[in-house]
Formats: sequence, structure tokens, C-alpha cells
Amino acid sequence: MSARTARTPSAVSSRAVYTLHVVGRCELGTHRESQEDGVGCFSGDGIAVVVDGMGGMRSGSIAPPVVIPVVRRAIVDAMDDLPELVFDETLEAIVRDALVAANRALFAASQQVHLRGVGATAVVAWRHGDRTVIGHIGDARAWRLREGALERMTRDHSLAEEFGDTPEYARYIEENPAFQTIITRALVMADACEPVVRAHPTRDDDVWILASDGLWRTVPDDDLARLANARSLDEAVLDLVAACYPRDPNDNLSVVLMKGAHDPGTARPFVRIAPL
Repeated sequence: MSARTARTPSAVSSRAVYTLHVVGRCELGTHRESQEDGVGCFSGDGIAVVVDGMGGMRSGSIAPPVVIPVVRRAIVDAMDDLPELVFDETLEAIVRDALVAANRALFAASQQVHLRGVGATAVVAWRHGDRTVIGHIGDARAWRLREGALERMTRDHSLAEEFGDTPEYARYIEENPAFQTIITRALVMADACEPVVRAHPTRDDDVWILASDGLWRTVPDDDLARLANARSLDEAVLDLVAACYPRDPNDNLSVVLMKGAHDPGTARPFVRIAPL
């Protein structure tokens, strides 16, 4: 058996109790007239989602309210049948299937004439036991902040990231900045999709950060780590979005922070959901 397939089960019981905080925020930015981003924050289910719609004012805004409920429902339904201990591959398959289901739903919506051209990038985080499963497609990103150190957990499906390591293409990108935003995978780029999904070992007090490209292109990683680490999650999401405006962001801004810790008590987790 290969090293990739020889994976250990998630070590914490599916019935383990932990307090999970999930906080998200969406804003228009300074140059957009419509909101095409959306965030879903579901602490009771351990799920966080960021969706960045594409297709312009008429159709891009429909993507988040289609994608987010489908992703949540698919994961929640799959959780009902999980045994107490599960392998990472099983958790990854659940998130992958959720994104594929969202792609089907958005593809069906795109068949309406007024929604032609709709698409989306997306990133999902799902906390299960001592694993956080990250799934993404496009250039929405996820990071893990652990003890002050920021680690990016996704690689963009974009021309810049997939070919930017070659000197010839790097020079071309530098001369043609618009090519930095061209993506190679997305929801509804076809009637099937290929998200990348990975389960990651998780410690208490890890902070998971999800963001659309409007935010991460505006806030450097050093500032992202500093602002996410400095204050409470509620204050941190406000600080992260506020940090964009002095840099005159030209896109919608979306960010979600998720943090959990094992809790021997019975305190109920809470969630704050930014309006779509």
C-alpha cells in the first residue's frame, strides 16, 4: 500500500465534545456595485464555506445562495452515517462529494438564460474530531494559523500558480498582470468538477482562515497572520476586512475564521453568520 493511501483514522470520537467558533464577514469593497461573494458559518455542524461568484452582476450573485446550502446539507447528511472512528479518505470523500453536488446544482441553475455564464470558486472547512478537512476549487484560499505561524493549505487552480514556477511564464505574468486572475478550475466550468480535498491533523486553538481572492490579494500574509492572531475572532474578521480599504480593493471581500477546542463541559457552540 502506498504512503498516500496508508492513512490513519481520525483519532477522536465522532461524538467528542468541543466548542467551535466560526465567524465570517462579506463586504462589497470600494469598486463593486453587487455582492457576488458569500460565507456560510455553521458551528453546530463544524462547517465553514467561502464562495466567490463569477458571471457579473446578473448571475454571479446567485452562486453563493445556491452553493452554500448544498455543501452544508451534503456534509450534514453524510455525518449521520459515520462510525465513531473514520479514515481520512472517508472524510475527504464527504467534502469532495459536497462540492460536486454544489457544482451540479449550480450547473442546473446556469441553464436558465439569464444565468448563463454563472460560476464560482469555493473553499470549505469541516471540523470532525481531530481533523479539519479543507476542500477547494479555484482561487479561494485556506490557511492554518498555529502558535502564531501561518501555513497556507491550498494551492490555487490558476495559470499563475500552475505555471508560474517556469521562468518564461513568470516573466509573462509580470508583463501582463491581468493573467494572474485567470483560473483553471471552478464550479460550473463544466458539468463535472475536480476539487482538491485534504484532511489535516488539528490541535486545540488552531485558527483556520478562509478567504476569497478579493481579500487575500489585498492583505499580505504577514498582516493576515498578525490580525487573525491578535484579538478575538469577532474583532479579527472586522480588522481583516478593514485592513483592505486603505489599499483600495477592487473586488468583494470575504473571510471566515474558525477555531475549536475540546470541551469536557456542555457549553453550546455559537456562530455569527454574515448576510449573503
